[in-house]
Amino acid sequence: MSERRLSRRQALSGQVGLGLAGAAALAAPNVARAQSSRALAVVAMDGALEYSALLTRLAERVALVSRGTLRLEAAGANAPVQAVQTVANGNADAALGRPDTLMPLDPAFGLFSSVPFGLDPREFEAWVQHGGGQRDWDDLARAQGIKPVLVGDFGSTFGGWFQKPFIARDDIANMRIATEGLGAVAVEAAGAIPVVLDGGGIGASVSFGLTRDMGLGLSQAFPFLVTPSLFHPQRAIALQFNASLWDSLSEEERMILTTCCEAETEAMMTERLDLEMRAFGDLVRGGTQSAPISDALYAELAGLAHDALSERFAASPIGASIWLNYQDFLSKVSGWSEVGEGLFTVKRAAALGM
Repeated sequence: MSERRLSRRQALSGQVGLGLAGAAALAAPNVARAQSSRALAVVAMDGALEYSALLTRLAERVALVSRGTLRLEAAGANAPVQAVQTVANGNADAALGRPDTLMPLDPAFGLFSSVPFGLDPREFEAWVQHGGGQRDWDDLARAQGIKPVLVGDFGSTFGGWFQKPFIARDDIANMRIATEGLGAVAVEAAGAIPVVLDGGGIGASVSFGLTRDMGLGLSQAFPFLVTPSLFHPQRAIALQFNASLWDSLSEEERMILTTCCEAETEAMMTERLDLEMRAFGDLVRGGTQSAPISDALYAELAGLAHDALSERFAASPIGASIWLNYQDFLSKVSGWSEVGEGLFTVKRAAALGM
């Protein structure tokens, strides 16, 4: 193993791939290994086009930083649980997709993708990296034979799409609302009926991100866009590596993969911000009406969701532990987010007339 470890700064800046001093330090200690190449087969946890583009960018980043000693190769797609089981069995090296699609294996996986009224993308990333979230995630995933690494986020979303403004709970009572992951728990707690988005028979839908919403035709089917986010404040994506494979990698190889995934997460979040900003402008110009939800109703729905999720995770020792850690971090970061970021954006818009 190299005596000099690859730093996060070197990998993020691409110094290794560009052949600067960091690259020489990484490659020099073992010439034989530098001439070899390890290919990792990655199966998508469904056929989403976003995963294909993400994997292409990530593969290019990993190849550049590792000087070709690590390669990520697409290995088709499968249903989420089957994809992860393929990885756990050693028939693929990693699976790419949303962690909440693994809720059939353990509901606690939903905590690592999107939690109703929970952390936003930046807060979630901070929880994973600095608040104990990665440790909890590793403990949960180890039982399935996998090692998770955050690799992207679809970003913040709006509350949902409705035929009329969402003023009271009665407006959605017994309504079939398209949702996914833990959003189904919150939708049911609100008195509605959660359904998988299948294109038919739904009375409303959560927002899956404006770009995807428009592709699904939600903006044509539902004229009112409820704000702010309700059931999906963010939608994280992860690479689920075979746990034994991950343990067999050198420290340098794990550092390269982790740092490249961190860089891709940042790149995807800024890209999604740009795409969502442009999509929102198009929707407003097209006549979509933004319908802010009242503070009282928002608080009521958040309380119902929190109680339902607490009850759901109380039955599982590991789920209860992760839920408590998540809530502890949420309570601590909320104050900063409100004063340090939220209040700033509100005051800025008012001051500049935006």
